[in-house]
Amino acid sequence: MLYLAFPTDLRDRYQNSQWLVYGKMVSETRFTPEDILVLSEWTIPERMEMVQTLYRVREQGARVIFIGPSQSDTDDFRRQLCLMGVFDFAFFGDEILLGTLDELIEHPRTPMDVKAYMEQGNDALTDLPPVVDVYEADTASEPELADATDESRGFGGIGQLFRRHSHEKGHPSGATAEDGHNGTNIGVRKFVWPNPKAVRVRLLGEPGCGKTFVAWNLAAICNRRELPTAVVEENLLPLTDWTDIKTGVHVVQEAPKKGYRVLLDTRPLAEHISSDTDLVIAVCWADKTRIERLALALHQQMMSPDQVCWVINGHDAALSLPVKLDGDYVVLPNEPRQIAAMRMKRPLADLDDTFSALLNPIADRISEMFIQNSKGGTALHVDAVGI
Repeated sequence: MLYLAFPTDLRDRYQNSQWLVYGKMVSETRFTPEDILVLSEWTIPERMEMVQTLYRVREQGARVIFIGPSQSDTDDFRRQLCLMGVFDFAFFGDEILLGTLDELIEHPRTPMDVKAYMEQGNDALTDLPPVVDVYEADTASEPELADATDESRGFGGIGQLFRRHSHEKGHPSGATAEDGHNGTNIGVRKFVWPNPKAVRVRLLGEPGCGKTFVAWNLAAICNRRELPTAVVEENLLPLTDWTDIKTGVHVVQEAPKKGYRVLLDTRPLAEHISSDTDLVIAVCWADKTRIERLALALHQQMMSPDQVCWVINGHDAALSLPVKLDGDYVVLPNEPRQIAAMRMKRPLADLDDTFSALLNPIADRISEMFIQNSKGGTALHVDAVGI
C-alpha cells in the first residue's frame, strides 16, 4: 500500500493509495514491510515529532520516502535520515515535481547510493511550494486538452490527462513544442495542483452562551472527516481542561499559519469580522431579546444570512423559536451529559452519535467549503528547457 502523508490530495494521481492528512493519522497507522510511506515535512512540521515518526515507521519495516523544503537540505539532516534507514529523499524549492517522486517510488536507493552526513537540528520551514505535474501534449489537439483540463478542475479524468515523459529514443524528457513525434508537434505543459486554504469559521455570542462547547464538538466532527481543526480561544481555559493531551494541542490563542484545514475562532470580536472569514456561527440561548441583539450585531457587520449559521443552545427542538431567524440554524437541547463529557475529557460528539448528528449540518457546510477550495488547479504552458 502506498501512503501519502502530503498536504495535497494526490489520490486521483496515485491509484489505490491512502491519504494521511496530518501527523496524527500517520502515528495511528500500522505499517507493514510491504508498505511505502511518502512523508512530507509540511505534514509534520515539528522536527522532533517528524524524526520520531520516521523512526517508528522504519521500525515497522515500511519504506519511507521523505519530501522536504530546500532549506532542510543539509549534509547533517541527510545523514540523520540515512541513519534511520531513509535513503529515498528529495528537497524542493519553488516547485515540487511529482516526476521526481515517481522516480523514488519506482527505483529505491540502496545504502551504497547515499553518503554519510552529520546530524542536523531544526531548520526553518517555508510555505508549501506549488505541487506540479509536467506532461506532454499534442499541440494539434489543443481544444481536447483544454476540455480535459477543465474536467480536471473537479478531479475528473486526471489519470488520462497526466502522463510522465518517456525516456525512450524519440521521446526525450525535455521535448519542446518544436520536437515532433509521428508528424505531430509536442508541447510541454505543467499542471499546478491546488493547495487549498483553511476554512475560517467565526463563532459569535455573548459570554456563557456555549461557543467553546460548540467549537470543541464541531472540531471533533471535522477531525473525523480528515479536516484537522484548531480552536482559537482568547483564554485556553476551560477548553484545555476538557481535553486530553492529544486533543489539547489543537487549542491555541493565535490562529496558526500551517497544518490545519479548519480554524474555529471563538475570540471576542474586536471591531469588524475579517474579510477572509468563510462562515459565521452565531451561538445564542433561546431568548428573544438575546437573539435580536445578536442579529442586530450581525446586521451591523453587513453579514449576509447565507454566511451565517445559528446555533440555538439549550432549547427543545419540538418547540418553536421565540423569533424567526433568517438563514440556517440548528438546535441543541439542554443536555446534562455535557458535564459528564467534560469530566471524561471527550467531546460529546464522540460519545453520542445522536448529538453529533445535530451538528452535522454545520460540519457538512464546512466540508463543502473545503472541497470547493480544493477543486481547481492551473494548466500552464512552460518552457521544456527549464524543466
